[in-house]
Amino acid sequence: MKEVMDFERSFLMDKVQRREYEQREKALRDYYSYMDESYADGIQQGEQNKSREIALRMLKRGKDISEIAEDTGLNLEEVQKLQA
Repeated sequence: MKEVMDFERSFLMDKVQRREYEQREKALRDYYSYMDESYADGIQQGEQNKSREIALRMLKRGKDISEIAEDTGLNLEEVQKLQA
């Protein structure tokens, strides 16, 4: 235990090592943050694609555009583009 404590003291005193450590930690946090954002963006994109697929099926069945927009969460403009 004493050896660990001595290492910690020397590490905290060595500004170069400490700065390198802090930079590695920041890089890891940035990476994980980026990955979390990418994952969330992918999920959102998938949900939008699914809503468009459902809207297309509803359009083929002759449903009203306003009803489709309400049921899928798409706006009227998006549904009209799908209809075209």
